[in-house]
Amino acid sequence: MSRVVIYFEGGGRANPNARRLLRQGLTAFLRNAYDGQFEVVCCGDTAETIRRWRDHPRERGVTALLLVDSDTLPAGARGAHLAAHYGDLPRDADESRCHLMVCLMETWLVADPAALQAHYKSDQSLALRRLPARDDLEPVSKQEILDALTAATSGTRKGAYRKIQDGAAILGHADPRLVRLRCRHCGLLLDALTD
Repeated sequence: MSRVVIYFEGGGRANPNARRLLRQGLTAFLRNAYDGQFEVVCCGDTAETIRRWRDHPRERGVTALLLVDSDTLPAGARGAHLAAHYGDLPRDADESRCHLMVCLMETWLVADPAALQAHYKSDQSLALRRLPARDDLEPVSKQEILDALTAATSGTRKGAYRKIQDGAAILGHADPRLVRLRCRHCGLLLDALTD
């Protein structure tokens, strides 16, 4: 691919600082796996992200990718999951352009406990044992992931996990090689970038 634009869910509609932090976090994460040209565009909620991705102007040498939370474990193809939850997708929206964080971005954070340790500065109160230990994290529900992160971090000096302040920084520390091992859909995104 010559250049990639990734439309990324996150940051809310009216919070440019949150979008900036999330963009920086995802950019740092992807830089560790892909050295090509890419731009991350944070768009707010899922519907807004899909709309902006759908409306991306067709440009020669530019590929627009979509990256949103799945919210639930997809039962089938990524495009079918998105269409079932958010309506019609463009006709040329093949699987290689639609990507999911299953069930949400925080699953990727849980996949690399060392990234949590780096962010929380090896705080002895960080309770990594409270995180799901299974190899495949994608079947773990959204609420279970969020509850586990809160339980693991609530005793730390920084306090309980906060999506923007903590999530963006942890994502920037996360190792894509480790995350893809525990989150299959992350691997699909990374493969799409390097193909």
